Amino acid sequence: MPTATHRPRALITGLRGFTGRYLAPALEAAGYQVYGTAHGQESQGPGMYAVDLTDRRQLQHAVHDIQPDVVAHLAAISFVAHGDADAIYRTNVVGTRN
Repeated sequence: MPTATHRPRALITGLRGFTGRYLAPALEAAGYQVYGTAHGQESQGPGMYAVDLTDRRQLQHAVHDIQPDVVAHLAAISFVAHGDADAIYRTNVVGTRN
């Protein structure tokens, strides 16, 4: 009877962002099952979770479901001229803390 092989799980916040789109295939090539978060409705597809990082319960739910072995936190608002300093603070500071 074959035994199930445990593949380590990687969670990438901001999977579809500038860096996440390159990290995911590298982790998959290294044998990881890759899961990701994306903000809003852009998170369609298997292994993707629609998560607002400022919502601690929503984030805890995703982490509990995935049970990652490693996490690469890449989600942020990086555009300096974004125009909403409060949103930048909430996402980049509070979201990272969560």
